[in-house]
Amino acid sequence: MIEDQRLLGVIKQSWLESGCVYGYRKVCHDLRELGQTCGISRVERLMYQNKLKSQTGYF
Repeated sequence: MIEDQRLLGVIKQSWLESGCVYGYRKVCHDLRELGQTCGISRVERLMYQNKLKSQTGYF
C-alpha cells in the first residue's frame, strides 16, 4: 500500500535517529508526537517485515 510505504519512511527515520535502538512501541510514540496517525500493530508489522529491530541488552 502507498500509505504503508509513506509510513515506513517515517518509521525508518525515527528508528535511525534513535541509533537503531527503539522498538515498535517507542517508534509509535514518536510518530504520534509528530502528529502521525498509526496503530501500534501496524508499526510492529512494518518494522518486522523490514527487519527493523530494537537493540537489546547492554553494550
